[in-house]
Amino acid sequence: FIAAALQRGRKCKGMLQDISPHVYDNAYHPRPPRKEDMVLVYGEDAAHLKQGADGGLTIPTYGEMVELAAGMKVEYVYLFSIDEIAFFLFFTFQPLKKLGLVKKPVQFFREYQPAWLGFAAITGYQLGKWYHEHKFCGKCGSKTGRSNTERAIGCPLCGTIVYPKLSPAVSVGILDGHRMLLTRSAGRPGRHYALVSGAVESGGTLAEAVRRGVMEGEGVRGKTIACLTSR
Repeated sequence: FIAAALQRGRKCKGMLQDISPHVYDNAYHPRPPRKEDMVLVYGEDAAHLKQGADGGLTIPTYGEMVELAAGMKVEYVYLFSIDEIAFFLFFTFQPLKKLGLVKKPVQFFREYQPAWLGFAAITGYQLGKWYHEHKFCGKCGSKTGRSNTERAIGCPLCGTIVYPKLSPAVSVGILDGHRMLLTRSAGRPGRHYALVSGAVESGGTLAEAVRRGVMEGEGVRGKTIACLTSR
């Protein structure tokens, strides 16, 4: 349970998502990749990294991947951005061993430095797995296609649209002194009231979900956000 505009309480803390001062932008606004952008390569439940002259492993840039994947039929799918760097998913039906990259389990990134790149690699893996698991429609079996306007996969035959599965969610108590703001959905039977709720987006934090849910649902900006727990 999350309380917005609460004056006392334990502040929400992130974990892997704490990449400050870097800013993670999960909004879907695809653009062509630039030379300095980064490319995430996954296959066989592992990430594929470029080995530098010093033996270190790095996420390859788009400029490097153009050279490594020369002659291969490739797609670069926009995922998200951190600061001014965009991250793209590497799509090909050809063997990845042709790239000459080093394969590492995704757990490798939990201790990766810099931490913001480790966060990007794990978040990208979640989205990449979603894309991979929905290459065909779960309703009619037809080959699906990616939307150009939103992060969604659609079936051209039956019209089914699939969005990334978001499991974490928050319920928000919006407090104003001794009063609490409740909602009632229009069009639903009964007169039951409920708290504002929202889902945590891939790579996001609970606090971000609170701010977005309260603002989008009620047009209210919370003054303070605190986590409340019970035992």
